[in-house]
Amino acid sequence: MSHKAKQPPNPSDLPVIQESANAVDGHWTLSFGAYTEQGGRLRNEDNFCIFDDFACVSDGIGGAEHGDVMSKLACSIMRDEWEALAKDDLDAESRMREAFAKTDAFLTKVSQGLGGGPGATLVATARMGDQLIFGSVGDSRAYVFLDTGLSPVFEESGRVYEDGNTLSAAMGYNMFSGDKSAANILTIPVAAGLKLLLCTDGVWSVLAKADMEDVINDGDLSWPIARQLVGRAVTNGGLGGDNATALVGVITREAWEVNPEKTPLAPSCEPPFEIMEDRLWTIE
Repeated sequence: MSHKAKQPPNPSDLPVIQESANAVDGHWTLSFGAYTEQGGRLRNEDNFCIFDDFACVSDGIGGAEHGDVMSKLACSIMRDEWEALAKDDLDAESRMREAFAKTDAFLTKVSQGLGGGPGATLVATARMGDQLIFGSVGDSRAYVFLDTGLSPVFEESGRVYEDGNTLSAAMGYNMFSGDKSAANILTIPVAAGLKLLLCTDGVWSVLAKADMEDVINDGDLSWPIARQLVGRAVTNGGLGGDNATALVGVITREAWEVNPEKTPLAPSCEPPFEIMEDRLWTIE
């Protein structure tokens, strides 16, 4: 698909809450909130996107130029491709994998045009009916939180070595050519009370699992949880700390009588408790 005309605004420095709701044998609500800070770096090369029941986080590859451009493109193109594939008869995992592949193909052309160096990580989630689908390339991570605690969605760290920062894969390097598929894909059932977290390494690499669990367990609203996680990460990272981005999703359910003639609730964008610079972005 063409991506020339669609240019969603860059939300990287803005906190966002966006909610949508649909009937799935009841009334499910998935609300997202995200927060990002540049930490001790000269600029923020993290980006995120929230659209309806889809969300993603991306981190420009450190050490390469144009990381902010690549992460912004990763989020916006991934959103476009996920939306465009809705018309195809694909199951959740196939749709997510295809969206990753098409996004990587686009980013590879951009990276090659910029000398072959730039790239980005990408982690995404979406709700399809009573399923949550996750996808990841690189070391930006996805977690789920239930009564049993916080668990990573994927066992792999996204790095060649657990204690290093060399990535095993990244978007923008032709990672889906031929039979090759670099994306980790997993589907889990939707559950009331489930919370999910997408974050860059500027969060998970400086916060202990117990600290992350405490913040998520104590919060009920997505954006305050995301803000507190990033705040702690930036504090722990100190003057040389990395960009830090956290995107949190909270699932709730209220029983209601399903009426086939009832129009599902439309997506909405609610202002957070604090709007940085008095701005809030939406994607029409």
